[in-house]
Amino acid sequence: MNALKERVQTFADEQRVLRLRECKTMEDQLKRCQGELTQRAAQPVPLKPQKSVWSTVFGSSKAPEAECESVPENSANNTKLQKSSDCVNLNEHSIWACRALSLGCGGHFETLQSCFAQSKDSNECVKEQQDVAKCVSKEATELEQRLKQRAELQKREKFETSNN
Repeated sequence: MNALKERVQTFADEQRVLRLRECKTMEDQLKRCQGELTQRAAQPVPLKPQKSVWSTVFGSSKAPEAECESVPENSANNTKLQKSSDCVNLNEHSIWACRALSLGCGGHFETLQSCFAQSKDSNECVKEQQDVAKCVSKEATELEQRLKQRAELQKREKFETSNN
């Protein structure tokens, strides 16, 4: 039974790692978009704040759009920023939402989402934001420890197998 539990945990961890890689891709896209917008000679086009992080993560059609219509051509590759993938619905909140959901902190995230929906001022939700951050940090640390332990065990097993 212990072996089954370990296989399930390994599978779950692998899924978390895959989802976290997607979060990293989102973060890289955001940085690239912000960098390109900031580098413009004219005033940078500001990204509108998200009203609903939840809809952003799950792709609701009601998600607000960022103002990326007037983004000039990118001199590096001579293409316009792709509005749908780089600028619209992408901000720090969506990256934290991705991390929270990837690491199993959905309950904390849902509480934060409810707070934002009921509050007129986002400063009212500081405790909920801190709870999400604590959960993400704790779960990421535990995931990293499990991955290291698993890698060390595989290394030992490979060494023992090669010596037999």
